[in-house]
Amino acid sequence: GATALAHVPRVLDRLRELDMVRSWPVDDAEPVDVTKTPLAFPAPRSVVLQALSRGLTQAVVAIGYAAIRGFGLSHPTVGELRRGALAVTIDAPGSTDASADDAYYLGSIPATEVESLIVCDEDDGAGGHRSALDVGYGLVMGSDESKAIAMSVLDHSLRADDVRYPTQDQEFVLYHIDGVEATGFISHLKLPHYVTFQSKLDSAVRSMAAKGEKGEKGGEADA
Repeated sequence: GATALAHVPRVLDRLRELDMVRSWPVDDAEPVDVTKTPLAFPAPRSVVLQALSRGLTQAVVAIGYAAIRGFGLSHPTVGELRRGALAVTIDAPGSTDASADDAYYLGSIPATEVESLIVCDEDDGAGGHRSALDVGYGLVMGSDESKAIAMSVLDHSLRADDVRYPTQDQEFVLYHIDGVEATGFISHLKLPHYVTFQSKLDSAVRSMAAKGEKGEKGGEADA
């Protein structure tokens, strides 16, 4: 049951004991709330993780798939995949001491968590390099394991220094998995665009007229 699962050791903990996992600096910065703050780049990891988790499922899976197929540098092995429930609580009104024991329990939400492992090179501290395992993280509401895995792939991709691939570009990924942003922009094309269309039409007519005049002058010169 759930109690027994809580005592099952995590794969990542064991790999860290063996010094096989790439180390990253600890970041204790206050997370940015993407529901209240517009996207800005470069985005901190708290923004990246929230955007990936909230992103359109099909878009996250498709771009994650592209990263694996060769349009990126992330080809993971799923180290651990877990499904469970997360408690939702709120602090007691007027409480200054944020104690979990005093919080009001509202319920729980199902969630799926993934830790993917990607082989990478890192500095061995002695002027050389060694192979290590980097970690991509995915956490989504519900039981969509494919989205969670794809999220872990993109989490790793967006931490890469190399942006030759669009799957490693924050702006490309985070804007294009936003269903509200994408739907809004596509839908606005149904609105009248008289000025822009007239401008394009005039430009095309002038181009055709100029081409015709050039052809006539060329014919006269040949004659």
